Amino acid sequence: MLVKGSKVISNTPKTITNLLTNKTPFLIFTNSGGTSEQSFATDLGKTLNVEGLSGDHVSLCHSALKDRAMVRKYGSKYVVVDGPASPESMVELA
Repeated sequence: MLVKGSKVISNTPKTITNLLTNKTPFLIFTNSGGTSEQSFATDLGKTLNVEGLSGDHVSLCHSALKDRAMVRKYGSKYVVVDGPASPESMVELA
């Protein structure tokens, strides 16, 4: 958890800044919706007072649903998707 309500959890800004500075890959998962990954990253960066967050650091609950071909192919199946590659290539590995 990075933020609870409007309260930033202690050390979150320092931790995110360290990850960015050291170019450590990371991904922020959220069940938020109704916005783009980039918009969420921009808003979170402002909340945390951290520069450098991008949409590539965010996975929204609906991110995987952007690829309609993937939804048609796997929409009726249970899948677990994890890894640095595209969601579809990760699903095909399973």
